[in-house]
Amino acid sequence: MLMVHDLKPPFLDGNTVYTTQMSEIQVVKDPLSDMAILAKKGSTVVKELRERNERDKVKEKEAA
Repeated sequence: MLMVHDLKPPFLDGNTVYTTQMSEIQVVKDPLSDMAILAKKGSTVVKELRERNERDKVKEKEAA
C-alpha cells in the first residue's frame, strides 16, 4: 500500500506573505558587462580540454 502525503511548506502555501516588497524585481540586462563578456568567451580551461579531446580523436582515427 502506498500512501502519499501532499505536504507543502508554509512559504509555498500562499497564505502568508514573507516580504514587504510587493513589486517584482526589475531585471537589468547589460550585454557589455564584465560577467556577460566573460560568459560569452567561455573558460580557457574548457576550450583547451575540448581541443585536446578533438586531437586525440583525430589521432585515434588515423591510427585505425
